[in-house]
Amino acid sequence: MAMNLTNFLSSKSRKSKMRDFQDLDHIDGISISTTSANLYNSKRDDLVMFYFREGANFASVYTQSKIVSENIKWNLSLQG
Repeated sequence: MAMNLTNFLSSKSRKSKMRDFQDLDHIDGISISTTSANLYNSKRDDLVMFYFREGANFASVYTQSKIVSENIKWNLSLQG
């Protein structure tokens, strides 16, 4: 799957489907950016990327959708 990094590398702000987000407090050592993975016909930010300056040991975020892929089912089964 090809991913469009144009928006990720751009400093230009774009509106999302949810309109404006609240301003979040700065967290030292973490950068957050959104981009389009080209999953939909209309261009929209549908992927979030986190950068941890000092690395991270573990992270996981799961969909709230009722349609769940097999790899998500497997990951959830590991949580016990």
